[in-house]
Amino acid sequence: MTGAKEVSTPLPTSGSLTLSDGSPFTNASEYRSVIGALQYLAITRPDIAYTVNKLSQFMHQPSEMHWTAAKRLLRYLKGTIFYGLFLKRHTPQFLHAYSDADWAGNLDDRTSTSAYIVYLGGETTDNENKTRMEENSGAMIKLTSAHYSIWKPRIEDVLYTKDLYLPIYGDTKKPQGTSDEDWKVTNRKAVALIRTWVDQSVFHHVAQETNVYELWTKLEAMYERKTAQNKAFLIRRLVNLKYKDGRSVAEHMSDFQGLINQLSTMKLVLDEELQALLLLSSLPDSWEINTGCANQQFGSKWNGNHGHGERWYVQ
Repeated sequence: MTGAKEVSTPLPTSGSLTLSDGSPFTNASEYRSVIGALQYLAITRPDIAYTVNKLSQFMHQPSEMHWTAAKRLLRYLKGTIFYGLFLKRHTPQFLHAYSDADWAGNLDDRTSTSAYIVYLGGETTDNENKTRMEENSGAMIKLTSAHYSIWKPRIEDVLYTKDLYLPIYGDTKKPQGTSDEDWKVTNRKAVALIRTWVDQSVFHHVAQETNVYELWTKLEAMYERKTAQNKAFLIRRLVNLKYKDGRSVAEHMSDFQGLINQLSTMKLVLDEELQALLLLSSLPDSWEINTGCANQQFGSKWNGNHGHGERWYVQ
């Protein structure tokens, strides 16, 4: 690398590395040795933390493209050899922290990457970059039979933002100028993204699907068709729904309301009194339940936190 040309960024500003990039690198041990050394350097060089994190994901089976990316990082380091962390004697004693995350940026498994960095008086003191699955309810939820009506619009939004939505309409929506191979890859990416957010209880129904149009159609058939079988399935789940220890009231209510919403899409609407009675029957016997009616109008108002011995009110 002595005569290598310097570059201004650790990674190219476009594109993303994947497990299937390029042909296998013939000297995997050399790749691991270089990345291992870079992991130590990243402790005092937060500007390369993300790149080192990314390259570390291919230690088990590096490709020629991954090796090229590693050498690019070395070229970047050559041009920034005097970069580092410097704490001055009169550094102000205050902290600033910043964090950010992408959404399903990993093209292999659709995980998200989050990072944070902490500054002491303008100098970096701590940083971390990690890959994780987004599983908080505010971002995305996994599809279960109780969550379909909530899950569908969210997964549609994700498909739109990733330009993976057209394949769910079938080959008739293939854009002009798109090669068969590129269309096939887009289709497969959409399948991978959808199945990432499918619960294990649903996954076995669609595990064999490799075409996103067929996968999407199958999910719609399972949860949207107004057949007597689907209605009976949802009613059975609603009647048998029970509160589980360790879950919050919000989670239990989400499951309950999800089933109610799915029945509503099938034009099967349960009145408020029946909904309230079904919800009460789903609670543990050890909970104290007070009920009442006002003005011969049955409505519901729920109070209390999760756990045994709580009191819920229906007014």
